[in-house]
Amino acid sequence: MKTILRFAFLLFCMLPSLLKAQSTSNLVVFSENGETFFLSVDGVKQNQEAQANVKAEGLTGDFHKITIEFNEKELGVVNQNFVLEPGTEQKAQISLKKNGKWVVRPFGEPIFLKEAVMTESSPAPAPTQAMHASEITPQKESVTTTTTTVTSPAGTAESIDMSVGMGGESIGVSVRVNDGSVSQSTTTTVTESRTETRVMSDESAEREVIVDDCAPMTTGDFQSAMQSLKSKTFSDSRMTQAKQILKSNCLSADQVKATMSLFEYEDDKLEFAKLAYDQCADPENYWKVNDAFEFEMTIDELNEFIESK
Repeated sequence: MKTILRFAFLLFCMLPSLLKAQSTSNLVVFSENGETFFLSVDGVKQNQEAQANVKAEGLTGDFHKITIEFNEKELGVVNQNFVLEPGTEQKAQISLKKNGKWVVRPFGEPIFLKEAVMTESSPAPAPTQAMHASEITPQKESVTTTTTTVTSPAGTAESIDMSVGMGGESIGVSVRVNDGSVSQSTTTTVTESRTETRVMSDESAEREVIVDDCAPMTTGDFQSAMQSLKSKTFSDSRMTQAKQILKSNCLSADQVKATMSLFEYEDDKLEFAKLAYDQCADPENYWKVNDAFEFEMTIDELNEFIESK
């Protein structure tokens, strides 16, 4: 009887993990500027024709390796690790970093699969660089000038009336000079039509969005994250929490090193270092994380991983 109770208790404890392992997730990847590509997840190609928006469904587990092969070969290939939360759908954006390297980053928060739209996903419009639209609109302008000359024995009086019409509106100007009594008048009317081309700037079509590169967590947020990680008793729980932090945050090389120091085992340190590389705000300083390792062999393995990207 005790054996049966023990087995039942063990099964009850393992039930959440079993359910999590059976949960699947979706990944929707799209390019920032409409570049078409082929997506592979864990070595499985997801689309047969190059597209700018690809959805991978039914992914199991939380740790995946994704490969982006651009249709334009000169853009290169992107190999990257990506963390997914089972039972959710996550959107990810392909963008070009300031250092000229491509990166795939989470776009928005993951949503539960039951809340996800089952049709083809349409991601939010990607950030657009500054765009200025100008419209050249010819405007017809007609000018009518009427000159009336009045002669008299004592002098001459002149009246000049000018009417300018443009865009359905007219402006009139009248000038009269009279230095004597009117005895005779002569009226001459000259109408001149000309077309003036004006460049109208459509300010409503001007949009400017500044796209910043990945910025590391603020000191306050990082300290809160470290406290949360330290509160986890088991290594697996700590790793799960660390992966969740990486989903929507970038870290500096120093922050990656500090996080690695919380892991007891060398393999866990290496796993986190590989995951965090693509979310590092200053990858040129990634050599700093080597100090968190105990063995030279682990450092060599991390360097091989980075060089293969």
